[in-house]
Amino acid sequence: MTEKNKKILDFLKIALEVFIFAFAIFFIHKELKRYSIEDLQKSIHSIPNWAFIGIILLTIIDYIVLTGFDLLAFDHEKYKFSKLKTMFTSFISFSFSNSIGLSGLTASGIRVNLYSAWEVPYKTIINVTIFCYVTYWLGLLWVGGIFLSFLPVNLLNINLPKFLPISTTIPVGILLLLGAGGFSIYHYKKYNGTLLIYLERIVLALCDWVAISLILYLALYSDKNIDFFHFLSIFIIAQILGVISNVPGGIGVFDLTCITLLQNFYPVDKVIGALLIYRVVYFFFPLLVGFVTFTLYHLMKNKVKISNKSFEARKYIFSLFPTGLSFFIFIGGALLIFSGAIPPSVKNLDLVKEFFPLSTIQISHFIGSVIGTILLILAYGVKRRLDISYYLTIIFLILGIFVSLIKDFDFKAAIGLFIILLGTLPSKEYFYRKSSIFSERISKSWMLLVGITIFLGMYIGFLTHKNDLTLRAMFLDFNLYQETPKFLRATLGTFLVLFTFILIRILKPAKIENLDEDENLKEDIENCLNISSDTTGYLVYLDDKEVLFEPDKKSFVMFGKSGNSFIAMGDPIGDKNSFGDSIWAFYNYCKSHHMQTVFYEISKENLNYYLDIGLSFLKIGECAKVILKDFTLEGSKAKKLRYTHSKFTKEGFTFELISKDNISSILQEIKEISDEWLKDKSAKEKGFSLGKFTEEYISNFPIGVIKKEGKIYAFSNLLMASDKSEITLDLMRYRTEAPSGTMEFCFICMLLAGKEMGFEKFNLGMAPLSGIEKNTASFWNKLENLLFAYGKKFYNFQGLRAFKEKFNPEWEPKYIAYSGPFNLPKIITDITLLISGGVKGLISKK
Repeated sequence: MTEKNKKILDFLKIALEVFIFAFAIFFIHKELKRYSIEDLQKSIHSIPNWAFIGIILLTIIDYIVLTGFDLLAFDHEKYKFSKLKTMFTSFISFSFSNSIGLSGLTASGIRVNLYSAWEVPYKTIINVTIFCYVTYWLGLLWVGGIFLSFLPVNLLNINLPKFLPISTTIPVGILLLLGAGGFSIYHYKKYNGTLLIYLERIVLALCDWVAISLILYLALYSDKNIDFFHFLSIFIIAQILGVISNVPGGIGVFDLTCITLLQNFYPVDKVIGALLIYRVVYFFFPLLVGFVTFTLYHLMKNKVKISNKSFEARKYIFSLFPTGLSFFIFIGGALLIFSGAIPPSVKNLDLVKEFFPLSTIQISHFIGSVIGTILLILAYGVKRRLDISYYLTIIFLILGIFVSLIKDFDFKAAIGLFIILLGTLPSKEYFYRKSSIFSERISKSWMLLVGITIFLGMYIGFLTHKNDLTLRAMFLDFNLYQETPKFLRATLGTFLVLFTFILIRILKPAKIENLDEDENLKEDIENCLNISSDTTGYLVYLDDKEVLFEPDKKSFVMFGKSGNSFIAMGDPIGDKNSFGDSIWAFYNYCKSHHMQTVFYEISKENLNYYLDIGLSFLKIGECAKVILKDFTLEGSKAKKLRYTHSKFTKEGFTFELISKDNISSILQEIKEISDEWLKDKSAKEKGFSLGKFTEEYISNFPIGVIKKEGKIYAFSNLLMASDKSEITLDLMRYRTEAPSGTMEFCFICMLLAGKEMGFEKFNLGMAPLSGIEKNTASFWNKLENLLFAYGKKFYNFQGLRAFKEKFNPEWEPKYIAYSGPFNLPKIITDITLLISGGVKGLISKK
């Protein structure tokens, strides 16, 4: 797909979502315009106290039922794990995913983060996540199919401009039943589940749907009721349409469906009031509890001394914390905007005038909306880990608390903002990016969300003040009890902030990404290589990659283009403290060019940064690293290595390290060896992730050679980290006449030389497809294991692993990180073509 078509597709997708939302809001407005805010308040107040208590209890019960999904999943996996920790993780996962949207990504991300803190195997976490997600859909299919078939909803009541092709939900119900049956048989056979567990998950899903629908049913309590079972059918069809609409949380679509299908049984204001109660109690309050609990756990975890193994995991356990925090900061901004649209009680105004002058009270409404709009924008900066957004958010949250109290003693808003502030203060460690919010690429979905929020705030205000809206009121009326002028000035403040923000972004000079023509490029690369502990960075000398620096040029990402992907080679190179900035810079660069983001051969150490930008992962093998201080030829374990070293030494072979300043003396000889080796192996030079023999490239490194009687039989260029943390070989080539075992002898000599020079580790390179988890549900992991076991015809994966095992190394996992969970087949193709030098290089050896 071309870049132009991608832009058109993205635009059409967003336009469709906006149209669906606007369509729903238009019809809701048609119903609402007959009512006032007071009517809605009365409908809410008419709910009996016992019904409110029932709503709260049912919410608690439903979230307990949802934790049963995870508990049952661990039983299915036959994995013993703490029930308390399971319920804790499950509750937080569902509280976030239910409120932000029924997103498998949100729930799975939190599960991976939290369960990994307790060292649950990755494959078990993934299987538990899949189990929970499938259970939800099994419940929807079975419950929806049964109720929509046997207690159908009359669709003719839906107030649409065109007639629907069906008059009842019976056909929909039958389709759902067929889907439920087929899906159940397929899933049951695939995972060999027991009948008891399968029945238990159906019962759990049924209890979930009954509990959640009862919450809205109780909120609708009145003398004129629809029976619950018919109500459940309406609730399910509204949920299905909400999910299909792809609008976040089904907002608008779910509500419109409920209003139109229930208006024959309840007044519209009663339905809208019930929907507000339903969303606040079932979605917002659990999210608030989940966020506070997550924050407290995070603070406690930081104070606990933990093992080295769990410390490595802890670095990315809370990678989703800033995302949740940004959501609450956004809610805080929306709270200030909405409070400026809803009139306060006269009692509060009487009280506030005793403490503050009229001018202060009047301007506080304007400032409140300004702060609210700024918080909507800053929330995006928080999500993107900008350090300036962290500091500004704290300042504006504090100002928001004071403004809420000054304008009308709005303690509810002040307490809400204070809770968000408490969650923000201790989270400084997550905001490592030194970038400006004006330089960030604002996503269209975020701008759409900001627009919807401001629209809803204006809509509430215009609905409340529809009889008093005049420009005169905005500029000339400053009576304490006249709320319309305050609302209009607050709206003006919102638009001034938005206009200023957009204007600055438009007028700000475009950042020119000059990747290749920077006159200081070579010097900047050298500076980063000199402080890097990763020898992969020296592959930049291949000149087959582009280089992208983070703003301070303390680290860089080197990458190539293949197909629709920009593929970075390894982790960033340079100062580790700036890796986050480099990864975000590359991600933004890919997004701006409408390319897939791919990082190839990255380490576990930096996974938290890749999680931050929402990339998916696939383990592709393990890298062997020998701890040089422990490497020895003594002892029983080194018997075979000692024999090889002794044998070649006795035969007159020696090892010599040639400095890069003296390479010219051997360049012609080693070129002949390289050409001979390529011809013998029927191979061609690769590149990107591997070195290739060119005079320009090979001259950058010292060369280790194996000699006999002055003749070179094998050679390898050595890549050495400046801080002596790592040394590795790159090209390893030898003559056809070299005796068997020459390569092993060369490795032994280089390991001993590295130890003598004081290096910490010797990197033996990666063993592709080794160390992949077995018995995993992942199709790609199964394919990798299959290739590792039976792919000798293509590449001797097992032989390479066995050869490196001789040196008793530590094995470190290597991954690819990529954007888009469904892009993996194309991305693997792009990587293969890039390393092979294109299609011609893949199919040709010459």
